[in-house]
Amino acid sequence: MLFTRLPPPLIVLLLAGAMSLATDLSPELALPLPLHASWGAASLCGLLSLLLGGWALCSFRGANTTVDPRHPERTRQLVTGGIYRLSRNPMYLALLLLLLAWGLLLANALALLGVPLCFFYLDRLTIRYEEHHLQRKFGASYRAYQQRTRRWI
Repeated sequence: MLFTRLPPPLIVLLLAGAMSLATDLSPELALPLPLHASWGAASLCGLLSLLLGGWALCSFRGANTTVDPRHPERTRQLVTGGIYRLSRNPMYLALLLLLLAWGLLLANALALLGVPLCFFYLDRLTIRYEEHHLQRKFGASYRAYQQRTRRWI
């Protein structure tokens, strides 16, 4: 399936471009956010994104396993510690926060629709594809992890 072959960061980049285009095409949907408020909220989302994403990547590197969701068969180990005790998908959460930061900077209602669109893509297509493979590979261990740890937050 094409959707599972595109890396999520590329999807986020494409959506960010579409959000910029939506802003240019619909200036009448600009949100009346004070500049300091949109920059402050965007900075906070961006910082949280970097922290979550960095922590998650370090956890995967420490476990010597793949971070590429397009190849779940290359997964060597189930990572359940660190940030993965709080969320099964902190890398995707980091990508969503980064896209939200971009949307806040654009301050356009139509552009902000990119965030729920990305959530839908990640939640319904990417994560479900991964979970199917992880359940097959790790069986009861993965199902137990699913029961004790939320998908997002």
